[in-house]
Amino acid sequence: MIRTYAMAVTALALSTAVAATSPRPEPPVAGTDRIVVVGDLDGDLELLAETLVGADVIDGDGTWIGGGVRVVLLGNALPTRGPAGTALATVRRLAESAASAGGALHLVLGGHEIDAALAPASCRGLDPDDRRWLASRPALLVLDRTAFAHGGLSPALADALAAGLEPGSDPEFVALSGAVGRLAETGGRTPCGPPLTLLGEIGAIARDAGPGTPRARHAAEVLERTGAWVLRADGPVFFTGLSTGPEADLAAPLERALKILGVRRLVVARVPTPGRRIVSRFEGRLVRVDTDATRSGPGHLEIAGDALHAVHPRQGRPDALRRQSPDRARLYSQATAEDDAATEKFLRDAEIVGDEEIGTGITKPRRLTLRRDGVERRAAFKFVDQRIDRMVRLHDRMELAFTDRYVYEVAAYRIDRLLGIGAVPVTVLREIDGREGAVQVWVEDSVNERDRRAEGLEPDDPTLLARQRTLMNVFDALIYNTDRNQTNILYTRADWKLWLIDHSRAFRLKTGRPPGLEHVPIALSPDMRARLEALTEASLREALGRMLSRAQVRALLKRRDRLLADR
Repeated sequence: MIRTYAMAVTALALSTAVAATSPRPEPPVAGTDRIVVVGDLDGDLELLAETLVGADVIDGDGTWIGGGVRVVLLGNALPTRGPAGTALATVRRLAESAASAGGALHLVLGGHEIDAALAPASCRGLDPDDRRWLASRPALLVLDRTAFAHGGLSPALADALAAGLEPGSDPEFVALSGAVGRLAETGGRTPCGPPLTLLGEIGAIARDAGPGTPRARHAAEVLERTGAWVLRADGPVFFTGLSTGPEADLAAPLERALKILGVRRLVVARVPTPGRRIVSRFEGRLVRVDTDATRSGPGHLEIAGDALHAVHPRQGRPDALRRQSPDRARLYSQATAEDDAATEKFLRDAEIVGDEEIGTGITKPRRLTLRRDGVERRAAFKFVDQRIDRMVRLHDRMELAFTDRYVYEVAAYRIDRLLGIGAVPVTVLREIDGREGAVQVWVEDSVNERDRRAEGLEPDDPTLLARQRTLMNVFDALIYNTDRNQTNILYTRADWKLWLIDHSRAFRLKTGRPPGLEHVPIALSPDMRARLEALTEASLREALGRMLSRAQVRALLKRRDRLLADR
């Protein structure tokens, strides 16, 4: 069987029946109501072949045998990084074969496709025709009574659809891809990387190239075309709230979006599903198909009218859709209160079976190994408690009444949870060997911001770091954190989740912005604005107890007021 898939891959990759040079509209659909939906493949051509052979769409020679079946590749069909030419040629060949047989193959844009459509040939190996074809693929596709998007439908996107935005390809993105291509043709280095990195470097080109030169003009043209919906955090590619957020809050916005589109359901990918199986949410209104196929094996969703079935060949027989358990449907960046409470208890009560110097950090914390009921976790123990009632020099500035206190670590954790951010690891007070300090969960398998930059690491989602950094800026401005630096900004490697540590020097009595944030625009989401407005002196005193003085709490509330007033 593996040989069959290899033959299919070879046949697909070697075919020269590639689409014509100009972008063409999606081929007409005829002959069947059967739709086969495939989630993220990450450029794995053998997995693509195995999936389509198993779905009776192609045979072992790579020949289309599905007749009028419609196949939807729901984004991230291309590899994450590196050359994408072979994978794209395979997809284009399949699209041509499908159209010739009366069927269709639709490639919906994911983050990998966006990256490739904007990348110069030296980065991804795609010629201008490939990039034009790729950029013209739909970010939001509607077939019969089903909508398809790699990420989802946000309330903001629903508003735009109600105002006249059409599903399908994004003209602004097509124009942006063309502008990047024209910039590359002017000579000189055109940067590679995810869109935010790419556009940032092109901004430098626009500034540094000689005024009036073709390179400067084309760089400016690129920067004028960055409003494409496919690049937005609330656009159809990168919005994942429907996959991860609470159903009670999102059911009504989803229903409205479906009504605007005139469809019964939305199918999405992007976020791997629980148990690596296709699941539904919102009473079947949302279907999630990213089963992390490169690990779990081939799988696809079958749609025929209103009949939906999940097919997982390596995991058993085809079955009806499973409903996603509500407790798995929260924002990945936020633990539940029950999770936090259990972790707090572990940190307070677990036996200490290891204790070592960390060797980094100004405040010289220690690393503990804790064990309870057969479970081991590592934690940091910080016990610094310093107050200097005179003027001291800190780096490049002078400060009066300097404080560096372990209790502020716990205060920062509790305020983080009040704001619903979930970026500060669980932290508790605990006495160890007669000394009280702050014990904080160790962030395992993480990389700090300094090393991330040095290694050139980027998440697939080009907006993820920026969105999390906005939350960090809100948090640091509120607590007046004077010690944010590249070594205490961490990301877990598996999911690029932001973690913030080292807050023992926060909570000054100043009411403005901390150094480094004085002139940084800080946007507040409606949810964050509501959470900030809900803070009161009484609620903070209840949450923080003796950790902050009354003057510190009042200074924090004044900083809160300034955040709310800034526009």
